[in-house]
Amino acid sequence: MWSPISDWEVDTTIAKVENPQITPVRLIRDKQSDYLVNFMKLQTEEIKSVFVDYKKEIKLSTIENGIPFESIENKTNDLFELNFIFDMGSDHNKMTSLAIGYLDYLGTEKLSPEELKKEFYKLGVSYSVNASADRTYVTLIRTKRKLACRSCFAGRPLE
Repeated sequence: MWSPISDWEVDTTIAKVENPQITPVRLIRDKQSDYLVNFMKLQTEEIKSVFVDYKKEIKLSTIENGIPFESIENKTNDLFELNFIFDMGSDHNKMTSLAIGYLDYLGTEKLSPEELKKEFYKLGVSYSVNASADRTYVTLIRTKRKLACRSCFAGRPLE
């Protein structure tokens, strides 16, 4: 009777090594390092809960053709992230994921795909396109102080 284990060949040229003895680490619990002493002296403020008022934080406006535009100021760092969210995904069109994968191979009328990638790089813009079952996301990320999308937002910089 055949079994996969019986067909294995054992390599007898491999040298066996004895496992080293595990030596316990003795902890000196009655002494403290200078770092620990200084660290324990640090005073901390009590953390207070912050509850977000979404109606106040999310700014609502409209852009060209009355398209609603919602924005939130990034108070954490100087990155600007622009997300276009379309209410259609791979469930709406089975070719959506294929089309998104094809985007890396597309350029514009004036730029080849490689030249387009170089222009995004020069601007310091990273982008991604993803599709879920019911939505498609297009994301652009760059530092706030340098990003202006004049063609998208009627000549207003996005700062």
